Amino acid sequence: MVAFFLLLFSEFVFYTKKDMKKIIFWAVWISFQIQAQSNAPLNVTVKNSKGTPIQGDQIQFVGQKSKKTIQGITNQQGTFYIEIPVGDIYQIQIKSIGPEIEYNTLEIPALASGQYYETNTLEIVYDAPTSFTLDRIQFETASAKLKGNSTLELEKLVEIMQLKPSLKILIEGHTDSDGNENDNLLLSSKRAEAVKNYLVQKGIAANRIETKGYGSSRPIAYNDNAEGKAKNRRTEIKVR
Repeated sequence: MVAFFLLLFSEFVFYTKKDMKKIIFWAVWISFQIQAQSNAPLNVTVKNSKGTPIQGDQIQFVGQKSKKTIQGITNQQGTFYIEIPVGDIYQIQIKSIGPEIEYNTLEIPALASGQYYETNTLEIVYDAPTSFTLDRIQFETASAKLKGNSTLELEKLVEIMQLKPSLKILIEGHTDSDGNENDNLLLSSKRAEAVKNYLVQKGIAANRIETKGYGSSRPIAYNDNAEGKAKNRRTEIKVR
């Protein structure tokens, strides 16, 4: 039996591609004893920087060699137990509110015969974004009818809200500056409502969702070219 104590503390800085907001991660890996089996048992804890457990996060471990994905979902205490095959380097990914987060890599070496991993602890601390844009949501021109290619992103939002039963959101609709502003205000409101209706039809309680239309009053780009107008026509989610 080979016994040892290992404590690694690392800090990682991540910037989302969309808004370049800084998110800081801390990972604590504690190993008490190595002695060898095909899987390494792992307790995973996820919380925010205030120490509040995060429920409903999907933490994925993607093997660089095997290409297999193993995942766990945090419970009300922000924890889950998982067993990960040894002899691979895993990319840790966080699927939660907003864009998927590429976290860090975790190597679990294969051990010599007669050795095994005792249960280790991985603690992930991060602050999830409080707002994000549904980049793949599209509507018919001058209409609140959702295009078929919007389904994938809408289903991801449904899944998040199912995994996080206490989550409440505000859906904001925005347009470009083309046309009459009163018409744009009405259109943006109807588009936000269309997204809400999709979620409600999928079983999400209506009282968890608010909607608001802003027309063209809150642009994020210039409206003097097609690219800027496309950016301004958007659906945003705000966490309440």
